[in-house]
Amino acid sequence: MPSPSPPPDPGSPHPSADEAARALDDIGRRRNQAHGPADHARWVYVLAGVVFAALFAAPDFFGAAANG
Repeated sequence: MPSPSPPPDPGSPHPSADEAARALDDIGRRRNQAHGPADHARWVYVLAGVVFAALFAAPDFFGAAANG
């Protein structure tokens, strides 16, 4: 069983191992919060596909009037 780390020196610029571990966990949680919604925005890709399909199919449905 590892011995507990000594209490941190208040004047030291370096964090203790426990403080560093908590900070890294916090960074990971915040990163997941920030990137989570952006990774699951499938509806944006679906909407873009529908718009492009409609733009390219419009001449087939409306003839010369679709070209302006």
